[in-house]
Amino acid sequence: MARTKRLFVDSGEMRAVAEQLKRRYSELLFRVNLDQVYFAFCISERAKNAASAVLRTSVSNPLPGMVTSKPYQIAIYRDDWEKWSDALRHATLLEQLMYIDEDGKYLKPTVHELYEFVATFGPNWRDDVALPDVLEENVDFERKPQTVEEETAAKEKMDPGVRSIVEEQERERKAIADKEARRASLEGSDGEDESEDADDGSDTIGEF
Repeated sequence: MARTKRLFVDSGEMRAVAEQLKRRYSELLFRVNLDQVYFAFCISERAKNAASAVLRTSVSNPLPGMVTSKPYQIAIYRDDWEKWSDALRHATLLEQLMYIDEDGKYLKPTVHELYEFVATFGPNWRDDVALPDVLEENVDFERKPQTVEEETAAKEKMDPGVRSIVEEQERERKAIADKEARRASLEGSDGEDESEDADDGSDTIGEF
């Protein structure tokens, strides 16, 4: 028996969420150009044996019955979207955007490829009743360890505007780390001075 043709409708709601995610998590989504992504709701009933509420396809395998020139296509069953909490909607769409690689391809669905997402939320994040809303809370994603060569290659692939933002964030992090290191060094030096003064029987300075 042939499967019933699924029906899709363009989703401005999903695109609006994706735009917010892109702005907030530009470093995670540096590969993503939203102009290349087609967002849709599948308005057909989900088959009982369907494993996922998300339909993610590339240009080589377009959404059934949908004609579009966009290389990336992400659809979610509308019935599921409407049942989900905002936190689950936003996390699901962020995960789908993180799959985007380049040249109309998607990353493989492995822990290695989605390290930042899985390391932060865990493998069973869909069942987490305390799942944070990535658009309402400041989620600090676990960073995947990279070699110098990998970091350089990743930056070269970034959009110039995004690369500028990432480099500024890196400079800010380095400045904060350097400041903390200097503070720790000064505190250590103060402690040594007090010990020497105490050994000499000198007066000590009061607490700061």
